[in-house]
Amino acid sequence: MLTAAGCGNRTEPPAAPAETSADAQPGADLTTTPSKALATNARGNLPKKIGEESGFSDREGGHFATFKLTKIEKSAKCADASIKPSNGQFMVLTFEIATTAEFSTRSTPSLFNPLDFSVLGLNGVADTEVATPGTYGCRAAKKLPYNLAPSSKYVFEIVLDTKATSGAVQYRPPLAADYGWEWQL
Repeated sequence: MLTAAGCGNRTEPPAAPAETSADAQPGADLTTTPSKALATNARGNLPKKIGEESGFSDREGGHFATFKLTKIEKSAKCADASIKPSNGQFMVLTFEIATTAEFSTRSTPSLFNPLDFSVLGLNGVADTEVATPGTYGCRAAKKLPYNLAPSSKYVFEIVLDTKATSGAVQYRPPLAADYGWEWQL
């Protein structure tokens, strides 16, 4: 199951999403076809550059959404200055996502949850506890809606709370169990 959250105004992680369809295979990158092997790195992630498009496909190779990370803001400030990071600093990731006409909340109720992200420091250690209470209220006005609509475009922010200032951001949603995506900081 994939879940979505930018950073909402709640202080706990989002509720569990609805059941997903067996036909959904989020994670299939648009640069490949189902018959081709994906070019993953040593950590099993697809290396991407900021602004480079990726996507989600079903098992038949039909694309139901494209996305790209457009900006990484380190040491980001929250809209409410009283919200402080627990781990060191807030890092804000700005994404764009476009759903196709085939997108269905029955197969993918939502995408992009801070719990699906980690930050890999230069020391090689992955900071996996990046979704803290502060991340859900930091930039609530720019969160991704939970229920996306077909044939729609969204710009949203994911807020992470991390001690790492260099390294890589990793996104590994649950249904893409074999690999994820990675961007250098």
